[in-house]
Amino acid sequence: MGYLIILLLLFIICYISIVVYIKNKVKLNSSINTLDDGIGFLNDKDYEKALKEFLKAKSILPKSAKAYSLIGKVYVELNEFDEALEYLNTSINYYIEDVDAYYSRIQVSLYFNQLGNIIKDCNKILELNELNHIALYYRAYSYHEMGKLENALNDINKCITLSPNEPLSYGLRSSINKDLGNHKSSFEDLNKSIEMCSNYTNVYYKRATIYEKIKDYDNAIKDLNKAIESNRSDSNSYFSRGNIYIKIKNYDNALKDFNKSIMINPNNNKAYNNIAFIYIRLKQYENAFKNLNKSVQISENLSQSYKNYAHLFLKLSNVKDAEENVLKAIKLDSSNGDNYIILAAINLYNKDYNSCYTNLKLAKDTVINYYDYFDDEIFDKIKHEDEFLSLFGNSSI
Repeated sequence: MGYLIILLLLFIICYISIVVYIKNKVKLNSSINTLDDGIGFLNDKDYEKALKEFLKAKSILPKSAKAYSLIGKVYVELNEFDEALEYLNTSINYYIEDVDAYYSRIQVSLYFNQLGNIIKDCNKILELNELNHIALYYRAYSYHEMGKLENALNDINKCITLSPNEPLSYGLRSSINKDLGNHKSSFEDLNKSIEMCSNYTNVYYKRATIYEKIKDYDNAIKDLNKAIESNRSDSNSYFSRGNIYIKIKNYDNALKDFNKSIMINPNNNKAYNNIAFIYIRLKQYENAFKNLNKSVQISENLSQSYKNYAHLFLKLSNVKDAEENVLKAIKLDSSNGDNYIILAAINLYNKDYNSCYTNLKLAKDTVINYYDYFDDEIFDKIKHEDEFLSLFGNSSI
């Protein structure tokens, strides 16, 4: 009798195992088929249908790293970067070797200008495959933005060796060589890049990106003008031209371009942020607040928004809120030298000169985008001192 009971139990266990296996196999096949359907929609740029299929696949297999990765990718395409980051982080937690998820997360970090995060993700990809030219490109880009020029040159040389037909790689190397003082090599790479751009549909936009990197703003604007003429619904071209107008302090045209970019893409929080940046310089502080509020409503992860809040509060002598916001900006992006200049200004308000120079040195060692912060009256206290001049010379006075 006991023997029969044991056999019966074994039969029940085997039966349950087979049923569970079959159910899991059916779920897996259903999830794979649903993901395939979604990928088809994604390739056709039908993001709404793609997202619907990927969410369905996730409901079938709630711990499918691939589903989370693809959902994140759709949100990147839709410029909904906060949502993208949430799904991509989950995907990587489930499967740490998902290179596609790292690629998508790099796009999010590029949007938020989080250079340290880009380097971390590139390092992970290169641990998995040291010959990945895409990771080498983005790491080189980040090192260049951080002023680590030798590291940047080393990576971009490897990238070009592995994939010699990418015009943006030559454009980036041109910019790196220019900053290193290698002007002959810089122009050789620039010409190579422009020559190769003729094979691309959006030649003017890509070439404008190259010209901007080497600070040839006149030619960058000319190419963006042509890009806009060929496609007047391209939000990115208006946004890029607006950025260049900021750099040459043509604020009227910059405002027009950012507003046009927002008309095409109402979720462009960077455009709202840049409008606020301009209004601070035009001393239209109420308008600056309105646009910063809109930027943060769209996304709370843009470091530059908090940096601009800090600068705005400082203009209004609200030192406490200025400090709170600039520290938030630094937490999101510690590679932006502008943050440390504003923190140094706060130190001056508090008469903490040691911390002021500590932060100015940090600014000098990172990437300073705009030196006009030194035009603020608070820096009159130190801008003629030897220690300040040893850091920034007379160019900032």
